Amino acid sequence: MLEGKEGCIMEKVRTIGFFVGVSLLDIILFRIPFWGTFIYLMFYDGYVYNSWNWILAILFNTMLSAIWPIYWILHFIGFAS
Repeated sequence: MLEGKEGCIMEKVRTIGFFVGVSLLDIILFRIPFWGTFIYLMFYDGYVYNSWNWILAILFNTMLSAIWPIYWILHFIGFAS
């Protein structure tokens, strides 16, 4: 389907360790900033957890981490905590 003169496009994707089929560019541009944002929001943002709100915090912080460029732009201009 996606074959050209050089062969299948997916064969050219580099694999790193156990990330089969994940390119280095994907890891650098998405996964590292995603996990960095998630860890920041969970542990360094000053959020106070109790017996029930940690589930909501995980869900909300996962969503914000998925849109990390927008979150950090809003954070630096003062709209996000």
